[in-house]
Amino acid sequence: AALKEKVARQEAERAELAKREAIEREKFARAEAQAKEEAAKRAAELETEAKRQAAETQAIANDKTVAIAKDLIAKKQADAQAQVSLQTRLADEADRVARQAAEKEKLAQAETAKKEKAAEVALAKQKEAEAEVVAKEEEQKKASEAEAQAKQEQMAKKEEAEAAANKERLAKTESKTAEAAKAKAESTADAANA
Repeated sequence: AALKEKVARQEAERAELAKREAIEREKFARAEAQAKEEAAKRAAELETEAKRQAAETQAIANDKTVAIAKDLIAKKQADAQAQVSLQTRLADEADRVARQAAEKEKLAQAETAKKEKAAEVALAKQKEAEAEVVAKEEEQKKASEAEAQAKQEQMAKKEEAEAAANKERLAKTESKTAEAAKAKAESTADAANA
């Protein structure tokens, strides 16, 4: 029972350690998801800035000649499109990473719940082992008490037997004394009659 209690306690400690590890992984997953959300936000800001610059370029083009304006517009539009394409890819990547982080967080939560359940089971086993130890101790105590009582009864019976034997010896002694007295009395009577 003591070994069973020790094993149950070790299982509880391991389950508690695994629970803390799962919580740490869950925290890391949340931090990673937050970082990816900030990256997506930055990508959106850059996209807005690119569009603003393109609008400014369009305004400048109105003050230039048509040919220069077209060249500038084409260049700015190309730059803006490239920037938008880049930011779109970054946003997609951030979204993918965020989904992965969310999935990791979900797995971490499930693992945490699993470890908590394991910890509860281990604690229940430990309590069961402790209860079994207490029951064994109580049984041992009762057995010791019963053994002591049996010894006391045995001693009492022994004393009773010795007392009975003493009474029997005393009775035999008294009987012999009475027979001797009777024989002596009869002998005395015979002598008197003679």
